Amino acid sequence: ALMHQEANKMQQEANRIALDKANTKKMELYLKLTSEEHLDDRKEKLLKKLEQELFNN
Repeated sequence: ALMHQEANKMQQEANRIALDKANTKKMELYLKLTSEEHLDDRKEKLLKKLEQELFNN
């Protein structure tokens, strides 16, 4: 049972790290988009989606 608990903890930590990496990538993309002068429709939609995912949790 102890091994199972330890494996669970490791999996949770791996998931947290993966989520942190994903959020870091999203934030980098968000910052890149916000620094651009003119956004086309596709980039505008992406920016709005990123804003929701990053800041409305």
